Amino acid sequence: GFDCSGLVLFAVNNATGVALPHSAEAQGKDARGAVVPRDWTQMLPGDVISFSEDGTGAPGSFGHVGIYLGDGKMIHAPKPGKSVEIVQLQGSGYYEPMLWSIRRFAAA
Repeated sequence: GFDCSGLVLFAVNNATGVALPHSAEAQGKDARGAVVPRDWTQMLPGDVISFSEDGTGAPGSFGHVGIYLGDGKMIHAPKPGKSVEIVQLQGSGYYEPMLWSIRRFAAA
């Protein structure tokens, strides 16, 4: 199974050859990825979204990461021992209040 950053590390490396660190926070701040605004019209499938769970964006607050699929959805590993799943981001009362760091590691 995967934890959230392990899934992203695996997927990004297989798709692009970029070897990301195994940390949700580090993945969301990795300078090799282009910064993408939190705008549904600009986000593309494959974008990596790291979540500041307390909404502050402070160092140490980014504890979860997933991959945008398009149509307001994300694939992620919710936690070790749970199956990888697809969840709705757009309109989500859980994810929408969080601060997001979005990076694109492949050309559009």
